[in-house]
Amino acid sequence: GAKHQLEIFDALGSQACSNKNLEKLKAQQEVLQALEPQVDYLRNFTQGLVEDAPDGSDASPLVHQAEVAQQEFLEVKQRVSSSCLTMENKLEGIGQFHCRVREMFSQLADLDDELDGMGAIGRDTDSLQSQIEDVRLFLNKIQALRFDIEDSEAECRKMLEEEGTLDLLGLKRELEALNKQCGKLTERGKVRQEQLELTLGRVEDFYRKLKALNDAATAAEEGEALQWIVGTEVDVINQQLADFKLFQKDQVDPLQVKLQQVNGLGQGLIQSAGKNCDVQGLEHDMDEINTRWNTLNKKVAQRIAQLQEALLHCGKFQDALEPLLSWLTDTEELIANQKPPSAEYKVVKAQIQEQKLLQRLLDDRKATVDMLQAEGGRIAQSAELADREKITGQLESLERRWTDLLSKAAARQKQLEDILVLAKQFHETAEPISDFLSVTEKKLANSEPVGTQTAKIHQQIIRHKALEEEIENHATDVHQAVKIGQSLSSLTCPAEQGIMSEKLDSLQARYSEIQDRCCRKASLLEQALFNARLFGEDEVEVLNWLAEVEDKLSTVFVKDYRQDVLQKQHADHLALNEEII
Repeated sequence: GAKHQLEIFDALGSQACSNKNLEKLKAQQEVLQALEPQVDYLRNFTQGLVEDAPDGSDASPLVHQAEVAQQEFLEVKQRVSSSCLTMENKLEGIGQFHCRVREMFSQLADLDDELDGMGAIGRDTDSLQSQIEDVRLFLNKIQALRFDIEDSEAECRKMLEEEGTLDLLGLKRELEALNKQCGKLTERGKVRQEQLELTLGRVEDFYRKLKALNDAATAAEEGEALQWIVGTEVDVINQQLADFKLFQKDQVDPLQVKLQQVNGLGQGLIQSAGKNCDVQGLEHDMDEINTRWNTLNKKVAQRIAQLQEALLHCGKFQDALEPLLSWLTDTEELIANQKPPSAEYKVVKAQIQEQKLLQRLLDDRKATVDMLQAEGGRIAQSAELADREKITGQLESLERRWTDLLSKAAARQKQLEDILVLAKQFHETAEPISDFLSVTEKKLANSEPVGTQTAKIHQQIIRHKALEEEIENHATDVHQAVKIGQSLSSLTCPAEQGIMSEKLDSLQARYSEIQDRCCRKASLLEQALFNARLFGEDEVEVLNWLAEVEDKLSTVFVKDYRQDVLQKQHADHLALNEEII
């Protein structure tokens, strides 16, 4: 039996080197050790027969047979011992190499956790520079790991050329998978680095524009036009009004454009901020400049009101009315060009702040409107018929336009507040679900290979069932998020409804895909458990791989006709094809 076993191993060559075959050899070694006393007994027994044989008897054939049997036994024993020692040394080397591969997998998992653990991209210069340094060090570490993987791959190829065992082939596949995962993690790190550098540029641009705005606001606040004493003569008042309009055009109106730019940059940074990102600094700086603008605007409105009132006291109703009508036209145009209410929580919050700013502008002008209406009514009573009709018509138009402005502003404010309630509910419901889906997608994508031993597969099945239950427990949350999203969508414009519909479809599609992938993984584990009860580890490994490839091929179909989706699918299919080949 031992000789036959050796012949089989010789025929297999380097493929014979495995833990299972080593156990077989050790079993043969134990059999040979148990057989050794019998061989010694045969030799002694033969020696005794020769000594007891009558003189002249030819005992040489018997002696020869005994010597041949002993020699063959010793040769087989030596070969078995030598083969055991050689195989143990090889397996020890492969075992050490396997430990190195496991250690590299562990390092990769740690680096993956490190990248996941990096906080949301900051919104201030110091945080961003610190995060950029962190990701630079991270990329250095992953680059060092990649060099180790490439060195190990070269070593594995060399070992395969010398002794192409199944264990080494398995390690080669693991190293290839490790290298791919390392490449993907490197790309994720580089993407974060690019995002950090881009965000740093945006933050620096925001504060550069904010400084320029603050400097311009200081110059406007110190402008002489806000300091004059209002004249008492019509000519003087008209000149002051003309000078003040020039001051507004040159120093105040440009501030509004700059403020819109700063608010746009700031809101963009706030709205794009990740979960748990500290944006208090940005919000404080924006509140400060907006408060400053409101104060300046209030001073401007008060100054105009003073000049208009002075004109009214001089009987110049038309001169006082003209600037207000011009402002009404500008404000009507502003309201007409407002963007529709958004369903996005952070965006609608910003829109409410903008609406409050508009409301302050209206509040600041209320005193002027009331004064013009009162003085205009008084002037109309004592005016000629033609002038009275003209003034009355202007007052009615002013009343209608002013009421319309207030009505539209109040309606938009209520609409925004109604939307904010649902937008906040949707945000608080959908955000955790999205985070859970992302974590679960990653778990499924990076789950360890299906085991080849019954005990290992049992453990994997238990863990997978726990994941299945966790996924199932989120079904109610997904349903609730969709319900809130649909209610929110009904309050918004068609464009926003389209965006919300895409979000809800994506949320449901991601959840369904996770359920499907989880179900398919459960089937793979059950099949692997069945195979492990019938076959050895090497056969189960091949069957597992075939089942996984078959599962991947069964899901190959065009999911979307967008270029980015098609390109990703194409890349995934090329990688699968390379793995099969």
